Amino acid sequence: MSAPTVNDVLRVFKEIESLSSDQESLVDPVGEAVEDDESLLQVLEVIDLVKFAIFGGPERKEGEGDALSDDGLINPTHLDYLDAESYNRFNQVISEVRECFRSEAVASIDSARELVNRFAGLPVRFNVFEALALQQSEAAYQSMLAWLLTPGESHGVGDSFFRYFLALIGISDRGRIFEFNRPLSAVVMEEVSWDVPTDEDFAPLGAGAMSAKSYRLRVDILVILPGTVIPIELKVKATESLYRFRKMKWNQTALYAEMFRSMLQAKKEGNIALSEVKDVANSLTGWSRSLRQVLDSTPSPSVSEAYLNQGNARILPVLIHPRNSCVVRSQRIGEREGEHGWPVRHVRWLDVQYVVERLIQEQDFEGPQRNILQSFRSTILGSAAEDSLLQVVEDLRLRVSDRRLIERFPVEYTLRLEEANNAINCVDECSR
Repeated sequence: MSAPTVNDVLRVFKEIESLSSDQESLVDPVGEAVEDDESLLQVLEVIDLVKFAIFGGPERKEGEGDALSDDGLINPTHLDYLDAESYNRFNQVISEVRECFRSEAVASIDSARELVNRFAGLPVRFNVFEALALQQSEAAYQSMLAWLLTPGESHGVGDSFFRYFLALIGISDRGRIFEFNRPLSAVVMEEVSWDVPTDEDFAPLGAGAMSAKSYRLRVDILVILPGTVIPIELKVKATESLYRFRKMKWNQTALYAEMFRSMLQAKKEGNIALSEVKDVANSLTGWSRSLRQVLDSTPSPSVSEAYLNQGNARILPVLIHPRNSCVVRSQRIGEREGEHGWPVRHVRWLDVQYVVERLIQEQDFEGPQRNILQSFRSTILGSAAEDSLLQVVEDLRLRVSDRRLIERFPVEYTLRLEEANNAINCVDECSR
């Protein structure tokens, strides 16, 4: 039996990830099988060691700590079946591959450090969401977001978060959205519900027989500002519900927009002050009644109704969810299946996290305010953004803090940096 040569290893190197337990799959291009079991094991051991030296990876098994020397090359005493020529050639392959990546990796340290610094202080030591077991609670995300969106709330940021959020979904207020000397007026409400008129063709898809309760819908957050209605649907782990409405299949957020259009149309046609109507059950029917139910959910129905501009307000539906749970992420806005031309803004929770990040950077928060905002960021990164994002950031932070890891495993570092950049900065069709 002869020791494995460099060619033995290179012949199966690219196939190693897909090897099955069937040893017959280890063949060279002309169909010659590896000679015997012991030779096969030696080939696999060398492949595993070369890959580890180049790419890094899990810690070596117990007793194999001496496999690599301090400079990251194969220790000549570890594989005693290799002759000197093969040992030198393997280490030459390792050195050349690593050198190709080393200069690029070292040059990218500053950009990696800048990326990591954006998440300084995360995850927080004391996360109020974790303490209350609310990391997966859609209601907790809803309350937190509604709190931040409301200009006069106790968060102390005024309308700053609200302005950033409006800019995020494409509202510029004729280029004056960041004129902070002009206060913004808005009504922000949670869990606003209305009854769908019973004469409408409407049903939740996949449900059984309709009940009276099935004709009632609820939007997570409703924002009404002068001339604009913004229904916001939130998803943390779930996907949008589907409905049949007027003989068509609708995604949840677009359906809400369509129903608000019906309400505003009824307002224009009725030409009455709904907030002044006393006997809703007997005086109003159809979508006028639905709109009155919405207005009654607001702190000041007459103000909210005035913001509707006689029924001519525009409607801008928003869906906030993790990008990887979007079922139409490959389709452009206005062309998505189930949205029927509505320009639903698909916002990632990661984008909300960026708005909070900017808020923290621009306003010097201390104490409880900062902890609450940082806890929200940590929770988003750990639960509502991409599944592994917080882990990716932590891994990159470790490498940036110890330059020796970058120089020792430049290929792995380069891959991790690319993965972090893609996860953090990627904008696909869903969020356009």
